Amino acid sequence: MKFSWGKGIFAVYVLFMIVVLGTVAFTTTVDIDLVADDYYEQELIYQNEINKMNRTKELSEKVEIILEENNLRIVYPESIASGISGDLKFYRPSDQKLDFALNIKTDSAFTQIIPKDKLKAGLWKIKVDWKYSGIEYLNEKIMVVN
Repeated sequence: MKFSWGKGIFAVYVLFMIVVLGTVAFTTTVDIDLVADDYYEQELIYQNEINKMNRTKELSEKVEIILEENNLRIVYPESIASGISGDLKFYRPSDQKLDFALNIKTDSAFTQIIPKDKLKAGLWKIKVDWKYSGIEYLNEKIMVVN
């Protein structure tokens, strides 16, 4: 059988079309999770978060986020823990369905314990958005849960 240029060009064209159609089929089945559905509105108020983080950096006592063997422990400064209010926000970049939020509730040791089984293994972004004496603060920590 003799090979001709016409058959070669046709074969390359068919192969190219198969690759393009395969790529289109694959990309339409991949889930794309946004960090937030209202990302544009959040971007507009991001300066407020920057201000909260800057105020947090100026504090002498910090909120600590500690990953332990069975728990995630959040330790609030003793001097302010009695008057603190706010939210804990847990973001999972790879799966939006795992995101959740909790209210800040301290125990007698000024800590808050989150069972590690609430956090699926992987990368998490944790935000402590809190208020004390009418002033808002924000702590962020990125950690990997095993």
